[in-house]
Amino acid sequence: MNIRITFALIGVLLLVIIVGVLVTVNRGRSTPTQVRPPAGAIYQIPEDSLRTVTVTHKGVKVFFTKDPQGAWHFDTNDGEIVNQNRWGGIPLLLSGPQYQRLLISNPTDLTPYGLQAPQTVIDLTLTANLKTNIKIGDTTPNGDNYYVQAAGDPSIYLVDKSFPEVIQRLANEPPHRPTPIPTPVPETPTPAPTAR
Repeated sequence: MNIRITFALIGVLLLVIIVGVLVTVNRGRSTPTQVRPPAGAIYQIPEDSLRTVTVTHKGVKVFFTKDPQGAWHFDTNDGEIVNQNRWGGIPLLLSGPQYQRLLISNPTDLTPYGLQAPQTVIDLTLTANLKTNIKIGDTTPNGDNYYVQAAGDPSIYLVDKSFPEVIQRLANEPPHRPTPIPTPVPETPTPAPTAR
């Protein structure tokens, strides 16, 4: 066998191996993985359009308002500033609550879902004095979701329990800033009397 033919065959063999490896690697990268699509939003509003938030939960009502500088306060623009560690994500959460599933488009009776007299109502005021609200009813039998309805939309949505429970906590445990603990001042020892 000629040496040139041997080198040519070795070259072809190496080329086939390289192409095979590249095809195998690329095939693994381009194969789509099964990804669960994200749940939709009940509604979508710009986060910075929120001006006031009122949460009424089981008869307890708390009111929050945003001042012209963008800081959130209890009750009025001069009221106590909210605890940002607790409040930070609330406007984003309220700008587009996510649902797990649209349960019913046009319900004829809201009572079985706790939405005839909801345990929690969130009233929102937006720029240009636009208003909307969200009603939170009962939990589903397995306790994983709540029945939720938004103003202007008769549909009932299943919403993961994390959203209602964060909102309800605003009424149960309002996000006040922690009271600073005073630093104790060490006592100065009284000098012992000197002997004469």
